[in-house]
Amino acid sequence: MPLSKTNNLCCHKQITDAIIMWRVNERSIWENTLFFPPSSEQ
Repeated sequence: MPLSKTNNLCCHKQITDAIIMWRVNERSIWENTLFFPPSSEQ
């Protein structure tokens, strides 16, 4: 029993980390393309 519970927590943490990383990447891409275009500002 404890092993499967630990497995579920581990998988949940991996999925959560993946979602957080995806959101961070999406946000930086969104801001880079829309608000900070490399051609005009820099």
